Amino acid sequence: MQVDVVIIGGNITGSVAALVLEKLGLSVAIIERTPPSTMSYSAEQSYGIRVSSIIPVVKNFLQQLGVWEKLLPERIQSIRSMQVWESDLQHSLKFGENTIQHSPVAWTIENNHIQNICWQLLNDTSCEKIIGQWQKIDRLTDSTGNCSGYELKIVEKEDASEHTRILRTKLLIAADGAKSSVRKWSGILSHTKPYQQHCIVGNVRTKQAHQQIAWATLP
Repeated sequence: MQVDVVIIGGNITGSVAALVLEKLGLSVAIIERTPPSTMSYSAEQSYGIRVSSIIPVVKNFLQQLGVWEKLLPERIQSIRSMQVWESDLQHSLKFGENTIQHSPVAWTIENNHIQNICWQLLNDTSCEKIIGQWQKIDRLTDSTGNCSGYELKIVEKEDASEHTRILRTKLLIAADGAKSSVRKWSGILSHTKPYQQHCIVGNVRTKQAHQQIAWATLP
């Protein structure tokens, strides 16, 4: 099978890239090892701990893709302002809403919810969704020896069976996370540096309203 673009990774980055490229008229295949959850979200469900803060320009982008209006309003929390203190609590900065448009500075949304909507929207496109993982990638070259594309051997999982298929593409996008196997295969080097910090992530029910303010303290 020949496509213009192969995306490895069905997370938010991979799914959004697939939606954008498909809208540009390109043929796309996206490969995800584990199918994202297709559950329907409700206002009563407990919240996931992995969230993203969406700034206005990103919101507009998601609106253009048809993602934003599919999100459940009850699971979107707007942030009207943000206050950040130094560790001594004596000095702080406060960021307020857009005074011209009276728009929030950001919206907090669960990552799984965004991914879920993006994955569902791909059903209405010509994008090929493949549940499986790549086994081998070979670079293709033209008559001058320059790279002209890639050939991937994919182990696809369908129902209870597995079978192998071959994909050829001009462009390969690695969206398979921090420990990207594609990045490792390509030889792209990365360097990580620990911050020497720890944090606790969770959902908190407060006694008083948070006033749509994001509160933070710098170490």
